[in-house]
Parts: sequence; structure tokens; C-alpha cells
Amino acid sequence: MKRSLMAFSTLARVAGGRVVVLGGAVVLAACSGTSTPADEMDPTAGAPSATGGGSGPAGGSGGTPATSTAGTAGPVADADTCTVLTPEPGSYRARLERTLLPPAGNVMGIARDGESLWLSMGTHNVPSVTLTRYSIETRTILKSLPTPDLFSALGTGPYGIEVNGDEILISVSGNENQIVRLDRESGEILGTLGSPSELGPSDLAWLNGELLVSTGTGKMYAANLAPPASSRPFTASMPDSGRDAGVATCNDVVVWGGLFSGMTVQSASGEVLGDITRADRAFEQTDLGPLTFYGNQLVIASTAGLDFYSLEPIP
Repeated sequence: MKRSLMAFSTLARVAGGRVVVLGGAVVLAACSGTSTPADEMDPTAGAPSATGGGSGPAGGSGGTPATSTAGTAGPVADADTCTVLTPEPGSYRARLERTLLPPAGNVMGIARDGESLWLSMGTHNVPSVTLTRYSIETRTILKSLPTPDLFSALGTGPYGIEVNGDEILISVSGNENQIVRLDRESGEILGTLGSPSELGPSDLAWLNGELLVSTGTGKMYAANLAPPASSRPFTASMPDSGRDAGVATCNDVVVWGGLFSGMTVQSASGEVLGDITRADRAFEQTDLGPLTFYGNQLVIASTAGLDFYSLEPIP
């Protein structure tokens, strides 16, 4: 049975060895003589200490703001095309390729937009966020938009984001649950939709014209935003840890990350196909958060920063 999504009237329109990072400097690798931009960390060097983390109430990605524009983060060709996952049963191994420090603040949501990423910077119980469009190729901020207040009830947080044409959608979850529509040029609120989310963290991802809404409770819904808006349970399965943190799609395949551990792969019909594990160990809570794909790389806003993983099938 479909659950209704209540549409609300428009709200106010308010304008709105490789590297160790030390104070934004580039540190040369002792053995190779090469250098890495200050906002990129060697995945073998260990994560820096950071406050907050993940997509839960404590915060986002933490770390020191990145200011360097030197270098690139790796291949950016076909950043909008993802083919690394297939709708066949099977599991994948994730290899951490690089970690970029976010340009500012705690990352609560992440979405791909061509060769750039949209990041929502905020925290639980703070009703406004800063939307940042960040170029992965040049490591520069293309746009930064402070938003009006997105909710009024304490015990609520602004979480996952997704691009919808000229709009940015933000999932608000907790004691107040709604999807807020924002103008991507001005940051002003265009309107809201009721959301099936219950607790948070809540992430968003498009799948065949429907918006997947994770809830933080181990449930996920598929929402049709076309009037009359409605939603339906997407899957009867649940992440290994019982609660969830992030969702992303690639080639009509769904990746669903747990809040505390684990990451599952599901078909477009919600059937479990397998899972994703790190090449060196299992995914842990500090590795997990909101998800997106940048080309064939899985991007996770973790406690360390923006982690880019390559994926390969496990024979």
C-alpha cells in the first residue's frame, strides 16, 4: 500500500609515503620525492583526528578546511556515468584510493552534479545549512549558499541531499520529517513535501525516477514526487547493523550503508545481491556516512573526509 506524501505550500522565499596535512601545507613523501595537494590524504597514512563524524547527530566529516587548488583527485572523465555495479548477485571489495578534506564544516549530505559535488554543511539541531558546490577537478568552491531555517523542532537534523534539476532536495529527519525543496541558484526555499523518514540520519538517491529515502531506522522508501506524491516501502531487508546511514545508486543498483557497520548491494526491486567490504577490513562506523557515486568511484562522507573508493567484484 502506498503512503501519501503530504505537499505543503511554498514557504518563505529568502535569498540566501605521500602526505600529511599540516596547516594546509604540502608535505613531500620521504621515499618517493612526490607531493600531494594539502587537501588530499594518503589512504595508507591513517585518518587525522576530527571532532564529530559520520552522518549521525554528532556531526559530519570534521577535519581541517581545504584551501589548496593544486592537482586533481584522479580521473574525472564520465563523472556522471557509473557502470561498476551490475544487477547480478555478487559482492564487491572497496579499495580506498584517496581522501579529500571537505572545504568547510560538517558534511551532512553529498550529491554528484556533473564533475562537481554538492555538500550540505551543518549539524543536528541547527536548522540552517550551507550548500556548497565543490569542484573535484580543481578543488575549488564553485558556489556557497546559506539556507533559511529548514525546520523548527529540536531533535531534528538536515541530512541527505540530492539534485533535482534546478532544485536541491534536503531530507530533514527527527522530530520533524520533511523533504525541503531549495533553489540551487539562490538557496531559497521553494516548498516542502512530507517525508516517510522517522529518525535519521536520512539519505537520498534517485532510482529510475523515484527518490529513495533512507530513514536511519533500517527502513527505506521509494518516493514518487510527481503529484499526487506518494511513497512505498522499497525493501524488506535491513543493513547488518540494523540502522542505516547512506544510500547511493549506480547502474540501477542500490548501495545501502549501515549506521554502525556493513554495506549491502540491492537490485532495483529491493532484492539483496551481496555486500561491499573494504579491501583491508570490514566497514566500521567511522568509515560510514552519506553516499554518492562519482563516476565508478563510491564516495563516502566519513569522519576522515570525502573518501573515494574503487570497487571490484569478489570472485
